[in-house]
Amino acid sequence: MRPIRCIAKSAILASAIFALPAPSVQALTIVTTFVPEGDDFQFTVSNSSQSATASGQPGSARGGGNIQSVFNAAARYWERIFPGSGDTLEVDFGFSNEASLGSATQFATRTFSEVQGETRQGTIRFDATGPLWFLDATPLESSEFPTDRTINADLGGGEINTGREFGAASGSDAAGAFDLFSVALHEIGHLLGLANLENTDPFPGTLTIGSDIDTPFAVDGSIISLTEEGGGHIDQGATNIPETPANDAVVFDNALLITTIAAGERRLASDADILTIAQLSGFDTAALDQAGFISTIPLPGPATLLISALAGLGLNAARRRGKVSA
Repeated sequence: MRPIRCIAKSAILASAIFALPAPSVQALTIVTTFVPEGDDFQFTVSNSSQSATASGQPGSARGGGNIQSVFNAAARYWERIFPGSGDTLEVDFGFSNEASLGSATQFATRTFSEVQGETRQGTIRFDATGPLWFLDATPLESSEFPTDRTINADLGGGEINTGREFGAASGSDAAGAFDLFSVALHEIGHLLGLANLENTDPFPGTLTIGSDIDTPFAVDGSIISLTEEGGGHIDQGATNIPETPANDAVVFDNALLITTIAAGERRLASDADILTIAQLSGFDTAALDQAGFISTIPLPGPATLLISALAGLGLNAARRRGKVSA
């Protein structure tokens, strides 16, 4: 009967493993639609030598990925961060003529509200004519960016993460190229709430995080400095927030939602980025513990976890039968 019991345990374990990634029915949903060049006036590319192909890869790109897979990975990333929201964001995206790496246009209301089930729309366009893009074939792991530049600071409500930045390995496809995954994360962040308000509602210079956001630790009273520049960003030049000697350095220079990013860098959403969006849009749950789920080592898939778990069960059973020495 022992082998039958072992199989039963394996089946239970398999069910548990495959149940873990199941999304919450109340989770944020981001619906993405790729717009090929020329399908819309907003996505026209005038320089034919740099034109995006139907697969979404401009002439100046490397890394083996394409815009659809990279952008959809960025959307899944944000969905994991706001698991308590029942709202929907619909986004059209593609390459176009842009004055900057990327731009986001929000339709109708700028932010979500505390009423669940809302739908917002917007477009995100990436510059096809100037930058050398890194289109990561495996955007949910960051092996091309082994240098970790993680920054923490006390912003008045206890220490929180204010920057998650990674540097590209010398000689890799990511070195010297702009990471489309990071820019996509940034622009989606705008559509989720960090963008200009209507003219009748001025953009706040500072934002104080309140207790209405459910997080893994207390952040009440954290003060985050904002700027209207470029449509609303975290102020990368802010210092001494709050006014304590420990924060005399620039505290937001590595945040995802500042105005600049260099070639060869990858940025993920910091706790400061996430809390800012949550406060502005009324998201009551922010999964700060999941925000850094992308690692420099590829994450194992469910099948790998299952094989490892079954191997462990088999080893344990063999030990019980005395066939493996301790």
